[in-house]
Amino acid sequence: MSALAELDALLSRLDGAVPGVAGGEDAIGEVLSGPPRETAVRRLADDAVMQRFRQELAAGRVEAVTVRGFLDLVGQVLDVVLAGRGPA
Repeated sequence: MSALAELDALLSRLDGAVPGVAGGEDAIGEVLSGPPRETAVRRLADDAVMQRFRQELAAGRVEAVTVRGFLDLVGQVLDVVLAGRGPA
């Protein structure tokens, strides 16, 4: 599997782990279909950090600052996912 395919698979898994990202016919889907808000849920792949990471990965030259941004963003997603699970 190519690096970009691996990235896409990771982003899909992370998006699926965050409630509301995939959309659907529920209250979250209704809110997401309305006018954009500052706190709107969005796909991880649409984030500017991810777009830069993807471009650099495709070019075969990923800079350290881009990796740091990528890891920070993934960490934020994991914080949300883990917070939704409650105490262990």
